[in-house]
Amino acid sequence: MISSKMNLSSTHLYRKLKAYQSTKDILKNHRLKKVVQMIKNKKGNITEIINSVGFNSLSSFSKSFKSIFDISPSKDRKLD
Repeated sequence: MISSKMNLSSTHLYRKLKAYQSTKDILKNHRLKKVVQMIKNKKGNITEIINSVGFNSLSSFSKSFKSIFDISPSKDRKLD
């Protein structure tokens, strides 16, 4: 576990993280960064990529992507 590698209890790590972002937001941001990396490396189509990182629907992914990066995923891909 991450907490043991940091010499913290799970509860203590959760409290520290929650002060900055919710666990849900941390995971979402990590998934979005992974998606961007996979898109840039052309590791498949958007649907395959979002499913591989844990997004359940294209619409929820698109909303999350646009809220973080201020651009739609399809427009971002065209910029490459």
